[in-house]
Amino acid sequence: MPLGLANFLGRPAFILSCEPDRATRVNTFIDVTFLIHRATDIMSVAESETRRFAAQDSLHRMTRKFCELRKEKDQLKVVKVLGLKESMFFWEQDFLATATWLTHFDELQQLPLNVKMQILKVGWVLWGRLEKLAKTADYRRKKQFGSDCFMIGDDACLDIQDFEVDISWCTNYTKEQLV
Repeated sequence: MPLGLANFLGRPAFILSCEPDRATRVNTFIDVTFLIHRATDIMSVAESETRRFAAQDSLHRMTRKFCELRKEKDQLKVVKVLGLKESMFFWEQDFLATATWLTHFDELQQLPLNVKMQILKVGWVLWGRLEKLAKTADYRRKKQFGSDCFMIGDDACLDIQDFEVDISWCTNYTKEQLV
C-alpha cells in the first residue's frame, strides 16, 4: 500500500489542510450570502407554485417536481477541469434545486422560514448527491454512459479517467500528498 500523508498521519486527506500549526497561504473565503437570499426568496414565495399541483398530496407533488427538475438535457457538457468556479456553480445548482423541490412538501410550508432554511442547509448536499447518482444510473441504463462517467451538475458530467482537479483554492498540499 502506498504511504500517503493521510496514512502516515492517520487522518483523512482533506482534514490535513486544517492543521493549525501550519502556516497557510490559502485563505479562500466563499461568500454564499446571495445563495441564502435566493433560497429564502424561493421558500418564501413558494405557495403560488405549489397551488399548481393542489389536487395531489405532498408525495405526488414532490415526485412530480423531482421529475421536472431531472429532465434530461439535450446536450451534456463533459467537465475536464474541476476547480473553485465549477464547484461553486454545481453547489449553487444543487442548493437552489433542493430549495425548489422542498417547497412542494406541505408540512414544510407550515414551518417558519428559519426552520425551512435550516432543513435546506442540512439536506442539500445529500439530496444533490442522491439526485446525481440517480441521473447517472439512468444514463447508464440507457447505455449513454460508461462505468467511468458520473453526473456532477444538471447538464454536466465527468469521466473519472479524463479530468483534472484544481485544489489550489482549498489547500497547500499537492494532489500527490493527499493521495
